[in-house]
Amino acid sequence: KERAYVDSARAIGAGNVHIILKHILPNTIPIILASTILRVVNAILSEAGLSFLGLGDP
Repeated sequence: KERAYVDSARAIGAGNVHIILKHILPNTIPIILASTILRVVNAILSEAGLSFLGLGDP
């Protein structure tokens, strides 16, 4: 809400959905993607560690 392009979009009459889809979502996708990748890596390493200790799936 504090970015200049959001204020500009609101000034020309853009709705909330338009602002979210065209301005906010493209700026948050890299953060969401990086967080998802780190969570998947953490899950893989946890599973590998448990398997190494003999506590994984047979």
